[in-house]
Amino acid sequence: MNNEKMLEDIKEAILEADPDEVIDAIDTAMKAGVPATDILGIGITDAMTKVGELWQAKEFYLPDVMAAADVTRRGAEFLKNNLDPGESTSIGTVVIGTVKGDVHNVGKDLVATFMSATGFDVYNLGEDVPADVFLDAVREHDPDIVAMSCFATNVTPVMAEITSGLVELGVRDKTYCMIGGIAMGPEWVDKVGADIYTPDAYAAAQAAKAYVESR
Repeated sequence: MNNEKMLEDIKEAILEADPDEVIDAIDTAMKAGVPATDILGIGITDAMTKVGELWQAKEFYLPDVMAAADVTRRGAEFLKNNLDPGESTSIGTVVIGTVKGDVHNVGKDLVATFMSATGFDVYNLGEDVPADVFLDAVREHDPDIVAMSCFATNVTPVMAEITSGLVELGVRDKTYCMIGGIAMGPEWVDKVGADIYTPDAYAAAQAAKAYVESR
């Protein structure tokens, strides 16, 4: 079996949301010597790109996306846990969470999964996260990207507090601030001091990848 066929098997297993097949396909590719960067970048990431395209075309619905995202998360974790010492597939680091006052998690978790599948190390802080917890995570992980989610505009001051805190830490110029959530829109970017608004998980991962590749 050639590399192209093994990578295609990974993509098909993700699109079919079959967790056992995803792990088996990744394991087969790794044992055959397929580079981890190809497994992630061509197998896993291309599959999630296709999922995003099908979602935007309304050929996949939220349950389909969530199922594919779940098996992708498992596959990416299996890949990373079985890398040779010193080998890495990471293209950058993301700190993500739903800000204080909001407990919604589905959209934020999808963004985290899409970003992980794209090659980022993702630190998901969870929901109802205060600004100081975000900033503590920035100190600890030195992320390239901070991604903030909310579903209600009354908690947007927390986003502004986080971006202001990044300025005080002296890292705002090297930290890409992303916002999203049903209450958000492009008009909120300047209001909270962010860099970009993205409407869904696929768009967020694509924007994050474009940012790190443009530096």
